Amino acid sequence: GNLAYKGYAVTDTSIDARVKEGNIAITGKSVFEGAPLAFGGNVSNFMAKPAVNISGTLRSLSLGKMGTLVPAIKEMKASGNVNADYKITGGVPDFVVTGKVWSDKLSAMDYTLTNVSTLFDYNMKADTLSFSDLKGLFKQAALSGKGKISSLTSEKRSGDIRIQAGNLDSAFFAAFYPPISEYKLKGKMTVEAHIRGALTNPAVTA
Repeated sequence: GNLAYKGYAVTDTSIDARVKEGNIAITGKSVFEGAPLAFGGNVSNFMAKPAVNISGTLRSLSLGKMGTLVPAIKEMKASGNVNADYKITGGVPDFVVTGKVWSDKLSAMDYTLTNVSTLFDYNMKADTLSFSDLKGLFKQAALSGKGKISSLTSEKRSGDIRIQAGNLDSAFFAAFYPPISEYKLKGKMTVEAHIRGALTNPAVTA
């Protein structure tokens, strides 16, 4: 069937639910904004105090379409297709969503990243997104990082993020500041940035 969620198209939905002694075993598949979605798991104690334990997959979701659902995506001018393996646990409606997200190519704030992946943990009640084991490439720079975004879906969202870039040489810095090539620097360097505060105007220290 065809459904909708906050203005987003949910099509080709099929769900199989089996009820036994107040528990529901559920499997299903759908297409969310053109991205195939599959899930399966259990909802226990359904009549009294429902608790969810569902795992699933999401493939080739266009990040640029998610700006209404997650305003931070629009602020960061993020685009590209992402994949995810996820798990939803906890009581209704205070879910916790954990998993892994990855993409061959992403763009954000006018920069392009490749081979991006990260583990994530989103707590709906706290509206806090944490991520760890972030990996990716920016030009030839190897990126890694971790961090947290608080009040993710509100206008008060703020971050506490650490990003490390390794394998940097003088040519990399010259692309941003050409005069640096005059210093004829040798070898590889690593730089770490700490991003804090409101995502609309964060403080960045290195």
